[in-house]
Amino acid sequence: MQMADIGHDDIAYVAEDNALKAGRFLPGTGVPILLTSHLLSNPPDVLVIFAWNFADDIIGKIRGRLAKPVEVIIPLPEAKSVQL
Repeated sequence: MQMADIGHDDIAYVAEDNALKAGRFLPGTGVPILLTSHLLSNPPDVLVIFAWNFADDIIGKIRGRLAKPVEVIIPLPEAKSVQL
């Protein structure tokens, strides 16, 4: 994110299952780390999954649990978009 100059003006928050990381910020970006429960109840219009190698697992975990429809973008290794 730092190399692409992406920060808190571009991304509202990062969702994380690990409670030890919640309440902190991504280094150098100012993007807050919130629990996944926040994502489920307050989903953004667009969700970006940077951890492309876990994208199928993440989508499977949140599919049908979001409070509204969301476009999911997986930018790597090849950009693709999924509607949830």
